[in-house]
Amino acid sequence: MNFENKNKKLMFVTVGTGKVGKDIAHGIFYSIKNQNADSLVLIASKTSSEITFPFLKEMLQGSGRQYNIEEKLFEEVDDFEKLHNNYLSLIKSYFKKGYSPQNIVVDYTSGTKAMSAALVSAALTAEVNTITYIYGDRKEGRVQSGTERASSITPTSIFTSKILNKFLDMFNNYQFDSALSLLNDFELHPKFQKEVETLKSLSHLFSAWDKFDFKLSCSHLKEISHEQLSLFSLRKEFDKTYAPLLIKLNENSLSLHMVNDLVFNAYRRFEEGKYDDAVARLYRSIEMIGQIEFFNLFHCHTNDVILESLPDEARNYILKYKKSDQKQIKIALDDTFRILAIVNNQKGVSYLKNITQFRKHLGKRNDSILAHGKTPVSKDSFLEFYLFITELFNVGPKSKSNPDFSFPKINITF
Repeated sequence: MNFENKNKKLMFVTVGTGKVGKDIAHGIFYSIKNQNADSLVLIASKTSSEITFPFLKEMLQGSGRQYNIEEKLFEEVDDFEKLHNNYLSLIKSYFKKGYSPQNIVVDYTSGTKAMSAALVSAALTAEVNTITYIYGDRKEGRVQSGTERASSITPTSIFTSKILNKFLDMFNNYQFDSALSLLNDFELHPKFQKEVETLKSLSHLFSAWDKFDFKLSCSHLKEISHEQLSLFSLRKEFDKTYAPLLIKLNENSLSLHMVNDLVFNAYRRFEEGKYDDAVARLYRSIEMIGQIEFFNLFHCHTNDVILESLPDEARNYILKYKKSDQKQIKIALDDTFRILAIVNNQKGVSYLKNITQFRKHLGKRNDSILAHGKTPVSKDSFLEFYLFITELFNVGPKSKSNPDFSFPKINITF
């Protein structure tokens, strides 16, 4: 690749014949001067090169400026599909020479209708920066010399809309990091700057939240203004739901909020088809419920049980399994809920009443590749487990008493 060409302005021009060649040459010359290009690629047929090129070259030579001129002849002038492919290959060949799409202009003022249409379609496909044509007062269908005016469009605006719509599809499907990469990989139109910066901030925020990095997510929350949130009608949702929930989660203490966030996170993984990940999160949510109930009752943690804090029956249950040399007492999920049941805790009692169902679902979790086995979790297995847990422990979306931890969907079209 020739990096010397990166900042040079390159112009592709279709060249027609006009009435005598000179009239068309004058319009093309006007466009070239208007665009201030460094290099020119003149696209013509054998006929137009013979009729129009001499006049155009004379005008260029008399301009007092040196142009790097290349002539590309294509005999086909009417087959749109063939012309499109030829022109697209031609434009891309200059990318390999180091020219940047951001510094490329195409002019479709002259040539057959098929030539003009093909050059525009090739330019859009190649995502060049500017498409231009010359218009003015016409006589016999041709722009009269001295009345020329240039009209240009920047396809970057069209490309940016396309990229932003693709971004939203990724964002709404929780692919926050991929969505960010998409925005960072393209040069986007400046008129979308506010929207782009806001979408980047939202992606950073929910990407961190989705990974349980609540501290980082909170830092991104502080950077988003009400004005930015209003661009996507999210201010009310943030003030009422997301900001308070995130601040609560950032306290980093075991709580029902954290359990619900984990359950919603599990369902997002399910929506992505990541059933093993989803079940692993459900298992952790059950474990967390037990840990919360245990701490609230006995004021100690399941990974460091203080025997003196437990009533006799619960203490005796642990002592039956405690090893003589075990200094720090840790209890697993099943023992946690059994001890809770001993003291008639509702969650513990519910666990024991449904122990057969629990063992069935936990068995599938244990057989999964993310636990101790090699068997992938199926869609149905997750859904059965999910419905069982959310209904039994009153967590997740079905619980009207708990906040809604669903991530936002931005339903607009750019």
